[in-house]
Amino acid sequence: MRYYEVENHITNEFAIIEETIYKQMIDMIDEYDDYFFELYFREMSGDENWDNLIEEQARNGYEYVCIDEDDSDEIYDFVFSAQR
Repeated sequence: MRYYEVENHITNEFAIIEETIYKQMIDMIDEYDDYFFELYFREMSGDENWDNLIEEQARNGYEYVCIDEDDSDEIYDFVFSAQR
């Protein structure tokens, strides 16, 4: 399974998400292409240490949030809170 780090540069939040959530977010961004979203996606390597990533992001001023793939409202809120 692939995992992605997604950063919201407006709210200074980030999440580690599964590929299914990544695809949902990309589809949402494509659907609302009139808007500009401050989201940054990065595919994670299989051996990447999540705890180290969370600590590093916290030092950089980002808060870790969990996004439930079964909660479309959480996904929508995260994407649209990055809207300019």
